[in-house]
Amino acid sequence: MRRRRQNGSLSKVDGFWHAQYWEDGHRRKKSLGKVSKMTKAAAEAELAAILAPINARGATASATCAFGDFVDGNYFPFYKRKWKRTTAAENESRIKCHLIPILEGRTLGSISRDELQALLERKTGAELSYSVVAHLRWDLNQIFKMAVS
Repeated sequence: MRRRRQNGSLSKVDGFWHAQYWEDGHRRKKSLGKVSKMTKAAAEAELAAILAPINARGATASATCAFGDFVDGNYFPFYKRKWKRTTAAENESRIKCHLIPILEGRTLGSISRDELQALLERKTGAELSYSVVAHLRWDLNQIFKMAVS
């Protein structure tokens, strides 16, 4: 799933070091210790230790990740949170019907731009509507942008 690496923030509040960071979509705050007993470097190291497993969860897809695994494991879980229920159902149905059967076992790094263009041209030749092909193009664009970032 596409995630950004975070550094968190460190501040002094009433003589204590406080760390703030995001975890699972929620803002978290943790007191690290007294300013008089802990240096700023030690507090930053403790904050880094807290954030290490959180940042590790957001590993991006490698070129060896299969298209189907990436879509099911990263793309759908991330975007379903953003889409309305009806949009999610329509997008998932379209991707599972038209893209997954063709590209499922292929690794992300092995799929070329020319192959994707040929796929869209085949879908156009299969008498799909302009709208469906345009949505497939948009879906592929979004999937691969997420995989790269």
